[in-house]
Amino acid sequence: LFTLLLLGFVLLVVKLVQEPHAMTAVACGAVLALAALTRSVLWPAPLVLCPLLLVLLREPLPKRLGHAVLVFMAFAAVLAPWSIRNTRLQGVFTTVDTMGGINLRMGNYEYTPEDRMWDAVSVSGEHNWVTALREEHFDRPVTEGVKDKWAQRKAIQYMVANPGTTLRRSLIKFADFWGLEREFMAGVRDGF
Repeated sequence: LFTLLLLGFVLLVVKLVQEPHAMTAVACGAVLALAALTRSVLWPAPLVLCPLLLVLLREPLPKRLGHAVLVFMAFAAVLAPWSIRNTRLQGVFTTVDTMGGINLRMGNYEYTPEDRMWDAVSVSGEHNWVTALREEHFDRPVTEGVKDKWAQRKAIQYMVANPGTTLRRSLIKFADFWGLEREFMAGVRDGF
């Protein structure tokens, strides 16, 4: 579903740039929101897309601005009900889901396994990614949203304090995300 929606969104962006039309802009924003609801990694995309449309569209500035606003408004209209529901449920602002900060933390803390960053959940004991959360919030229950925001804050603190490690891990994660096998990457590294 995500791939279908992502490809539909890309097709609509191309169509919007080639033949700008208000309905295409609305469809583009709505399909992007649906794709973001299937994989939350896309929810920040309008922050890049809308300004980019101001550059890519070949129309007078007011029309370019209008199309970018339509994309954003359609995106927001589709995403808003889910975001409102999540925010009420979690007690903190939650756009799509509560995994972004948690995933960021598991891949960016001092005990993240270097050979299998996706498997930080298997780290147990005092090196577990959530140990510090338990220490900070031991006296009260927390929602998944509060846990997510805490994890995001801790991950960002670690990333800022360790930029070299963060860059190296980001490159490895990029390769893993796209399914590039270790053998292939090792071959590239060794010049094959």
